[in-house]
Amino acid sequence: MAKLRSGKPRRYGKGSRVCVRCGQMGPVIQKYGLMLCRQCFREVARDMGFHKYERGDGHAGAGRAVEPLLHAL
Repeated sequence: MAKLRSGKPRRYGKGSRVCVRCGQMGPVIQKYGLMLCRQCFREVARDMGFHKYERGDGHAGAGRAVEPLLHAL
């Protein structure tokens, strides 16, 4: 359900920015002039040329702690 705007136009804050793709007024990414909400950005980021990089320290989450235990067996 979309949020209803009040009659007063917003000049700053979250209510002043809308996603150009879905119209959501919340977590809008403004960097590089994208004006996409974070959900829409995740859907179209690869098509736009953005790439997801792995952290340099080899971070693998919970699997990293389990891996040394497997080698000990």
